Amino acid sequence: MARKYCTDCGNQVMPTMRICPQCGSKAFSDTPRPLQNAASAQSPTQALSQSFQSGSIGSNNAPIYAGFWERLAASLIDSIVITFICYIAAGILGVGMTAFGMSVRTPRGEAFIMLVWWVMSLFYHASMEAGPQGATLGKRWMTLRVVNMHYQQISIWQAVGRFFGRVVSVLTIYIGYLIQPFTAHRQTLHDMMCGSLVVHSRSKPKSGAEVFATNIVALVLLFILLAMFGAIERAAR
Repeated sequence: MARKYCTDCGNQVMPTMRICPQCGSKAFSDTPRPLQNAASAQSPTQALSQSFQSGSIGSNNAPIYAGFWERLAASLIDSIVITFICYIAAGILGVGMTAFGMSVRTPRGEAFIMLVWWVMSLFYHASMEAGPQGATLGKRWMTLRVVNMHYQQISIWQAVGRFFGRVVSVLTIYIGYLIQPFTAHRQTLHDMMCGSLVVHSRSKPKSGAEVFATNIVALVLLFILLAMFGAIERAAR
C-alpha cells in the first residue's frame, strides 16, 4: 500500500486519510520529509489559536469550550435580533400583500410569512457561523465561535446542517440542548450531528456575573419585544 506524508509537518498518515491528525493539514505528498519536533509541529489547538486574530485561546493555547449558560445567553440575544428583523420584514410583506389584494390572515398568507421567517433565520445563522468570525451577534457578544472538529472555520453546509439540527434538538423535548454540559467537548446534539464545536474566541471568558446578567436582561427584553409585537398585531385586526 502506498504511503502518504503531510507536506506541512512531515507526519506519515494512512492513505485513506484526508486530514493530517498531527496538524490538521489537507496537503499530502508521496515523498517523506523529516518530522518536525513537538515544539514546532502545529497542533489542531494551535491552529485554532492562529485562526483567531484576537489572541490566544485560553492558557497554553488550549480551547475553552462554551458553557451551557453562555450559549443560552447567546441564543437569547439572537432570538431578540431575529424576532425584531422578522417582525419588521413580516410587516413590510403584509403591506405589500395587501396592496396586491392578498390577505395575510388566510392560511396561505400565514404560511408564506412563516416561510419567510424560517428563510431569514437560516440566512442569519448560516451566513454568520460560516463567515470569517464564525459567530452570530449573540455569540460575538459572549465571545464565542463555532468551529469544526479540527478547530477551523465551518463550511456553509455545516452551518446549514447545524441550523436544521436545532429542530432535532427541540423535538427531543430539548434534551438535545440539555446534554451539552455532560458531553466531552460540551456539544449539543446538533453539534454532534454536523461535527461542530463552540469555543471561546478570547482567552478570558465573561465572568459568571456577566453571563447571569446577560441571560436575565436578554430574557426580559425578548418578552417585552414579543408582547409589544403581539399588541401591535392584535390592534391591527
